[in-house]
Amino acid sequence: MLRKLTVHGYAIIDDVSVDLSSGLNILTGETGAGKSIILGTLGFVLGDRVSDDIIGKRSDSCRVEAVFDLSALGVLGRRLVEAEVLKQEDAASGITLTREISRGGRSRCRLNGEAVPVKTLKAVGDMLVDFHGQHEHQLLLKSERHVDFIDAFAGLGDRRDGVAALRREFADLGKQVRNLEDDIRQAESRRDLTRFEIDELAGLNLIEGEDEKIESQLRVLEHAEKIIELGSEAIELAYDGDGSATQLLARARDALEKLASLNPDLEPLLENLDSAEVAVKEVAEDLRSLVSRIDLEGSDLEAMRERLAQIERAKRKYGETVPELLARVERLRNSLDNREEMKALLSELRQKREEKGTRLADEALELSAARKKASKKFDKLVEQEIRSLGIEGGAFKVVFEDAEDGDKVRTSGGKTVVVGDSGVDQVEFFVRTNPGENLLPLRRIASGGEISRVMLALKSILAEVDEVGTLVFDEIDAGIGGGTADTVAIKLRQVADSRQVICITHLPQIAVAGNLHLKVEKASGAGRTRAMVGAVEGKARIEEVARMIDGRKPSGSALTHAEEILNKAHKRKA
Repeated sequence: MLRKLTVHGYAIIDDVSVDLSSGLNILTGETGAGKSIILGTLGFVLGDRVSDDIIGKRSDSCRVEAVFDLSALGVLGRRLVEAEVLKQEDAASGITLTREISRGGRSRCRLNGEAVPVKTLKAVGDMLVDFHGQHEHQLLLKSERHVDFIDAFAGLGDRRDGVAALRREFADLGKQVRNLEDDIRQAESRRDLTRFEIDELAGLNLIEGEDEKIESQLRVLEHAEKIIELGSEAIELAYDGDGSATQLLARARDALEKLASLNPDLEPLLENLDSAEVAVKEVAEDLRSLVSRIDLEGSDLEAMRERLAQIERAKRKYGETVPELLARVERLRNSLDNREEMKALLSELRQKREEKGTRLADEALELSAARKKASKKFDKLVEQEIRSLGIEGGAFKVVFEDAEDGDKVRTSGGKTVVVGDSGVDQVEFFVRTNPGENLLPLRRIASGGEISRVMLALKSILAEVDEVGTLVFDEIDAGIGGGTADTVAIKLRQVADSRQVICITHLPQIAVAGNLHLKVEKASGAGRTRAMVGAVEGKARIEEVARMIDGRKPSGSALTHAEEILNKAHKRKA
């Protein structure tokens, strides 16, 4: 409920702070006193489009703050949290909306102190407040919301949620099918290329490490003649030739052996010479083995070079090493196998989607049947209500059309239907407000008073299931009086038992029904006019009701009558 409304610099309102109550809040005042301006401030803070001409002449800016109590609106608080509009810790307490506009049109909006765009205020406002009489906020004029009334009346919320969940699952399966179809198409388009790559790489008969081995062999063969020449010379000098290292070492050993016979301390040196001779012999044998392995006649250098070139071309083409090329061939072969697996999975997904679509279609039709059955009772109840509220000869009918936007699915009986956000139905309320006229869409009713009374009729019927916490009625008393006014007052009280109602009225029968009575009046002075609002109680309330009965200067009988109907209304509340 709206707990407090604080206004600064809006039109002829300088500074006003209004505390509201639960139940029925009544706003009265003389014509032109500014009652609708008060509602205009509420529309402003809830995101209505405005220009800077709403700013009062003596102000540089306009600022409105609305404080809402959500403690009795657990469902609405939860929805605001789910919509990420409200923090969980604030859901059980309240929400404060603030909007300010400066000259030049610059607007600033805040939700619980945090800056938000104006569209957020509007979205939140539509959840918190339902306006009737001024078209800006009227849910009743939005035909796409009419199905919500039927579902609330018939208690079909869970079934509708179930259909919505099935549609989400159906859509998800459709997305999976489309994604897999894309993958298969891409795999098909790459199939010839994949097979070409497999043939090309497999045809190379690659062996891991082969390129490194060939490179090493080529380094040897490309310098074979020089290697043989230098290797042979080293063998000759080390071992085979006259005056070779081994011969010189043998002569040195003979000399040292004779020397050691003269000086035994030199005998260890003989072992060193023996070791050197062995080392020289080993070097010579290794060189001999190397030279003997080089076969200039038997080696095909060009074939080895061509083989290495093939490997290098493949490495450059695919940007990979030989081990990676071998792994690539395996992956490509697997991808061809996976294509068949993907086709099998696609077939399975299509089957699941078809089954889900059939279930969606069947349950959506069952939901539609339940709506149509409930709508017959709903038609009669609303028609009775609107007639009791002064719309003589009034008629009401819920009109069903097939949904046009949504998913095409087939029922288990083979019927094709379109399932949209709320099922297979497009629902719209048709009304007749004058005898002899045709039923017309409710949105084509021009009278704000008639729309307000139709909404009051709906709210009376839906009082226990409606979630909006605050209803605002303007012009609800247009063109009525007498017993009809009494009936409207009773209906307002009934609706206000389960939610907050704010109502502007010119009728005393409605004014006396309020839990809180606010009087709006103008005050002039110092060359300017200001609007003021405040609660009236006791004598002041009697005088205000008497004014509504008899005019600005009510007679004694008007005052007496005002007191009587206030006492009667008080007893009725009790």
